[in-house]
Amino acid sequence: MNPNSWLIEIRTQLSLRGFRSLLYLDDSREALEFVNHPKVGSFSQRGPLTPDHVIRTKRLPLYTGKGTTGELDGFLTRYTEEYGKYFERNEKGRGLTKLDPLPRVFLVPGIGVITAGATWKDARIASDIYSHTVKCILQAEKIGEYEALPESDIFDVEYWVLEQAKLKKKGSSPALAGKSAFVTGGASGIGLAIAKMLLDQGAQVTIGDLRENKEVEPRAHWVKMDVSSRSEVAAAFTQAVKRFGGLDVVVVNAGIFPKSHAIEDIPLEDWEKCLRINLDGSLHTVAEGLRWMKAQKLGGDIVFIASKNATAPGKKAAAYSVAKAGQTQLARVCALEAGEFGIRVNSLHPHLVLDTGIWSEEVIAERAKAYNLTPQEYRTNNLLRTEISSQNVAQAVFALVNGSFSKTTGSQIPLDGGSDRTL
Repeated sequence: MNPNSWLIEIRTQLSLRGFRSLLYLDDSREALEFVNHPKVGSFSQRGPLTPDHVIRTKRLPLYTGKGTTGELDGFLTRYTEEYGKYFERNEKGRGLTKLDPLPRVFLVPGIGVITAGATWKDARIASDIYSHTVKCILQAEKIGEYEALPESDIFDVEYWVLEQAKLKKKGSSPALAGKSAFVTGGASGIGLAIAKMLLDQGAQVTIGDLRENKEVEPRAHWVKMDVSSRSEVAAAFTQAVKRFGGLDVVVVNAGIFPKSHAIEDIPLEDWEKCLRINLDGSLHTVAEGLRWMKAQKLGGDIVFIASKNATAPGKKAAAYSVAKAGQTQLARVCALEAGEFGIRVNSLHPHLVLDTGIWSEEVIAERAKAYNLTPQEYRTNNLLRTEISSQNVAQAVFALVNGSFSKTTGSQIPLDGGSDRTL
């Protein structure tokens, strides 16, 4: 069985009911022993190990039995109806407000224990708590029978006035809390700045890069991946979905800038490598991103980090300019195809983002010479006479994915300080 199918469907169904969540899958040996146990449908429905667990796990998990993902909608409907009856039985005219009735723990035979949270941290906490329940129930069933406290005692803790006060005092969530993002080429430069920005704003981020450097941004989930390999890209996206339960943002960023050559002098291997990474890599990335986003049915955002060279190519940069022009056309077609699924596709066209690995002093001097400029003049060769940084690109990506441009798709946004060649 495919765990990602369950993760995607659970996340979709929870979101459609107003709970945008991230998920955590425990498919350890013990978790699988538990969900596959012949009596799990009975002993899992007796209540939590201790009353305070109800705050994170609800009183009962949702047990799917031999059901399929297509039946999840019905399972959740019945679960919420039963929660409503549980509330009515125990509220007893006290004027309490019913809490969110959706489950936080899902028991799926053959797959494992899946937990949901408003953030991935919340999902992990629920998983840690329920793993203790799993251990204790399995042990109890070996020597006797597991019993929980009466539901009225559990209810009193779930609706304890101090717990309600704590919930009400919770501050507002970060703008991207509950979202899962994938950034290619995130080990350095623009990609790393984007990954940090998304993390700082509450998203869970998977970075796909040939250079797997966990010391650069330890908060991210790292996947070693060559964007020019469709199989590696597919495996990386599958891993990201399995880790966080879904996919909301894809940033197509990985790329190279080859050495400058006049057209007649371009080494064929440089030309092919540039197209393979900058153009083929973009195709592989967006194709896999679309596959998961469409399956999830929750919309999403795809942002291409293109280049001013797509519309205003530079001398002795034919390979790069052609690849970026192709990437830009790919983004436009992608917007046409993705719109009906609520997926927004927009492109940023930065220029001269010099605080990145591809811009060595040698390359800057080389490119400046092509325009008869000094290196310093080249750095600020735009209408605003300003330098563009990786952080500026990251801020623009955040604006595109935080809802500010929820009605915008297919846009081509310059980030170049203003250019008389593109105005």
